[in-house]
Amino acid sequence: MTGSGPSWQALIHIAVAAVLSYFVLIILIRAFGQRALAKWNAFGFIVTIALGSAMATGILSARVSILQSTLAFGVLLALQLMFATIYTRWPRLRVIFNPPPELVLRHGKFIASKMKRHRIAEQDVRAVCSLAGDRSHRRR
Repeated sequence: MTGSGPSWQALIHIAVAAVLSYFVLIILIRAFGQRALAKWNAFGFIVTIALGSAMATGILSARVSILQSTLAFGVLLALQLMFATIYTRWPRLRVIFNPPPELVLRHGKFIASKMKRHRIAEQDVRAVCSLAGDRSHRRR
């Protein structure tokens, strides 16, 4: 291939790495259980972003092998499993992983002091309520 574009070999590498990474990640997630990505808390979000980054690096970088990507996937999922185990076995530590929910809307009225403390805008609460099908956030 001429010019500055990628070679066919590089494109084939990306395609093969993408397919292999996809199946390896699916197998690992199944092996580590539903909890690996099921709960959306801070740690689950971090693991999801990190898995995506590791997968992208493994796919797009010729310097990172599928084995290295697989190791990264395994370590991240093992950490998620470890934190999930701590979360389920020691309830007192749950606040580290999931701070208790804070009421910011009561009887259709926003609680400004709590919203300010958590840096939450009325529009954000309205959007979440709309997604949940709750209409109590509408002005009366």
